[in-house]
Amino acid sequence: VTLLHADDELRPEYAHRMLERASADPGAAIAFCGAEIVGPTGAPVFSLPDAVKRFLWPNRGRLGVLAGRRGVEALCRGNFLMCPTACYRKSVLGARRFDARWRFVLDLEYFTRLLLDGERFVLDPVRAYAYRRHAENATEAYTASSVRFREEAAFYDDLARRVERRGWGTAAWRARARLLVRLNAVVQVLRDVSGF
Repeated sequence: VTLLHADDELRPEYAHRMLERASADPGAAIAFCGAEIVGPTGAPVFSLPDAVKRFLWPNRGRLGVLAGRRGVEALCRGNFLMCPTACYRKSVLGARRFDARWRFVLDLEYFTRLLLDGERFVLDPVRAYAYRRHAENATEAYTASSVRFREEAAFYDDLARRVERRGWGTAAWRARARLLVRLNAVVQVLRDVSGF
């Protein structure tokens, strides 16, 4: 199952790539692909947050698997997964769903919860999805209203406690550090001050 966002596009190779990844790892809960970032007209645009996501992608942009402690640690460093690119395997996920308490971090919470449950994800860096960035999308609205930052802080504090109970010290430290959350907040302040 893929939850296509209303203002995004699947590239022609999306279905083939996701089915190929799912067939190669029948136990994987989710397959993710890379995303091309486009603007309101559909033309490619540069996006600093998405450039950072590509930098954080494990295995330096090669096919890979995200699982266990290392998977959680990687997401604590920074959420490089593009939620709308996800192709979910219903038979593995069962009744597990997004947590309705969250508006902005619901995808990150869900993905880390699945990893903590022992699930694994397959990663395909091919940009088979077009993610549209524009001033009216939900990310922009949650950033401007600071919902994003409040939720991220609460989520990472909760995650730090959960992984610390498992003895995953590095993941707990990264969750508490919230480095990219802090950097995003600084970037937002600079944007507000400069008028960009």
